[in-house]
Parts: sequence; C-alpha cells; structure tokens
Amino acid sequence: MKLNVTCAGCEITVEEVDGKCVVMAMKDGELVEEFAVDCEEMEEEAEEAEEAEEEMEDAEDAEEEEADEMEEESLEESKEEVNESVKNFGDFMKSSK
Repeated sequence: MKLNVTCAGCEITVEEVDGKCVVMAMKDGELVEEFAVDCEEMEEEAEEAEEAEEEMEDAEDAEEEEADEMEEESLEESKEEVNESVKNFGDFMKSSK
C-alpha cells in the first residue's frame, strides 16, 4: 500500500517496505525527511508490554488474596482469643463463688 499526500508544499509518501512503514517528505524534488517505523517490532513490544501488565495484575491479585487470607486468619485468632478470655473469666467467676 502506498499513500501520497501534499501538505504545506511537501509531497509526503507513506509506504510499506519490507515490513516497515517508510515515510518520505519531498519538497521541490529534494528529499527533506525520511524515516521508517518497524511495525512488527512495535507489535512485539506492545505484546510484551501487555504480558508484563497481565503479570503485574496477577501478582497484585495474589497479594490481595494473601492479605485477605491473613486478615481472615487474624480475625479468627482474635475471635478465639476473645472466646478463651470469656471462658477464663467464666471459670474465674464460678471458682470465686
């Protein structure tokens, strides 16, 4: 695919060459600017970034689950401590009569 555009007196051409997007700007028959963008490489980088993001989200989810489990365990331990204290107090009250 090839695209030609005229803008501000420049003839700009965008064309795919060997898997790269090549952009050329010509003015008065002279090359003013030319650069290439490796679309395949950018796609790979985008996929790698997406995978890294997913890994971070998975790690955050695991941390949240671990924190929730620790909170539940702590709450359960607190309940057990309160129940033990109530039982000890009840035993104390019975023995003091």
